[in-house]
Amino acid sequence: MKKILSFCILTILCVFTTACSSEKIATYEQSVDGSEVQVILTIENDDVRHQKQITRTSFDKLAELTETEKLSAADLTSLKNDMLKKNDVLDALEGVSYQISFKDEHLVETVELDYQKVNLNALAAIKDLDFKQPHSENDYISAKAADKQLRKLGFKLVN
Repeated sequence: MKKILSFCILTILCVFTTACSSEKIATYEQSVDGSEVQVILTIENDDVRHQKQITRTSFDKLAELTETEKLSAADLTSLKNDMLKKNDVLDALEGVSYQISFKDEHLVETVELDYQKVNLNALAAIKDLDFKQPHSENDYISAKAADKQLRKLGFKLVN
């Protein structure tokens, strides 16, 4: 009987702990200037714990943005070198992962931020990123503020 009671208490605690877990995933998407962008936030309460952004951009659109008819091999090499420099800068930060892959007709950038590890001041100091620090009274990224900012930028919540 004692074992059954212990098992029931353990089961209730497991169910209660799982039910009280407030972690959720919010996925936002947007098509802008020939790029498909997806932002995936892992949220606990109002705290964004992790962010993953995947951007797929066609080389034709990059050529349009640089006002050339088509990107030359030299342009692509220069682009790859610039992206690899960005990779080195971001990978040097704890809590940041940056990957880029070049396909036949497009490139795919993936940036992951672990907000429990990343230094927000160091992240905000990188010139190529449009990262805004949270207000000084917060030491976390607010999910409500992130949602508001993403929607303001034209992203749509898809889940």
